[in-house]
Amino acid sequence: MKKQYQNGLRGPLADILPPVFDTEAVAGFFSGGHRGKAFEGADMSFGPGSADTGAPGEAAPGTDPVLPDAAQNAQDGLNPAQERAATELPERAKPFATYEQPEEPDTPFQDAAAKPSWAGGGDKTSDGGGGGGKGKGKNKPVDNGDGSTDTSDSGTDTGMDTGGDTGTDTGTGTATETNPGSNDPNTYISGMDTPDGYNIALVFQGDWLQSQRDALARAAEAISDFITGDVASHNGIDDIELTLVQASIDGGGGAWATGGPRSVRSDSLLPSTGVLTFDTADIDSLDSSGLWEDLGMHEMLHAMGFGTLFSALGLIETVDGQKRFTGANAVEAYHTEFAGIAGSDLLSDIGIALDASGAHWDDGGFTKELMTPYLRYSGNYLSDMSIAAMEDIGYETIYESVTVA
Repeated sequence: MKKQYQNGLRGPLADILPPVFDTEAVAGFFSGGHRGKAFEGADMSFGPGSADTGAPGEAAPGTDPVLPDAAQNAQDGLNPAQERAATELPERAKPFATYEQPEEPDTPFQDAAAKPSWAGGGDKTSDGGGGGGKGKGKNKPVDNGDGSTDTSDSGTDTGMDTGGDTGTDTGTGTATETNPGSNDPNTYISGMDTPDGYNIALVFQGDWLQSQRDALARAAEAISDFITGDVASHNGIDDIELTLVQASIDGGGGAWATGGPRSVRSDSLLPSTGVLTFDTADIDSLDSSGLWEDLGMHEMLHAMGFGTLFSALGLIETVDGQKRFTGANAVEAYHTEFAGIAGSDLLSDIGIALDASGAHWDDGGFTKELMTPYLRYSGNYLSDMSIAAMEDIGYETIYESVTVA
């Protein structure tokens, strides 16, 4: 996401856009028939910028592709996280690295990054929200318990581990599992009111204020409320473990955070681990703006696959130069929840308009929706369309599809 400047009581707001996905590599992934390859990630961070980064040109055989500036910034920013983390981050969070598995070839994958809306852009269109329809989250902000709503951007995921499950679960079973919780004071596990549902383990590395921990925990709890189905354990993790660190990314006023998956299940590609990095130079701005929950949820959803898995799962189609998300549930929700926009969209039956990176909804039509590339100071909301997209990725959610007789 990139920042957009807007006039307001608090001054300009910033939007964030992630770098572009390597579609050629993803195509190679499927054409080769390898479901268990490692992926190279592209971080999505919230920071300033006037436009999306264009897709890099095809690299000559045997050469490395040129990384977008935003991606390079994310790489430079995530490296210092190793110095602050209690664990060995290069094994789980090293950006733009290809991790080799003993019996599985490597495939590039990308992360996502996010910025606030005041850093370059602005509310150019009317809000696409509002309107009736099915689904329990339609047209309603996600309540964080304090009157704010959740919106966060995902960092690009690089070097995703798709190795075999070393836990007791094969990763393909259907039995539900009960999360035992954690006694670690630096670990928070969401969804413990239904421990056999979807649980997110937040592992806080370094120094965090209790108010910051609480805000991010509320974002995770909101996700556990609309993603209801248990996912088979992978490498002993039920259901996903997200490591949260504060480190330098690109200085004040740039990207606020990056996030993305670090390991995925070889059968479904649903992530089992991810990393969220928050720029130390922007922590004060996050504290004063009260956007921790919004930013956190946005990044958590990216780490869980929103935007970062669309291409790998074959859910993006490019029509007349524009990327469209083709998941059946989300397209259905698009026509119901955003009927006015869909009615004037000649390509609405094909899919939902995405930004240039393919990791967010198009901001021009879905202003203030949580998973657009722009984070606003207020009014951010999570739509049924986004929840339906998580259903299309492979999660069991509260989204209720309409059966046409």
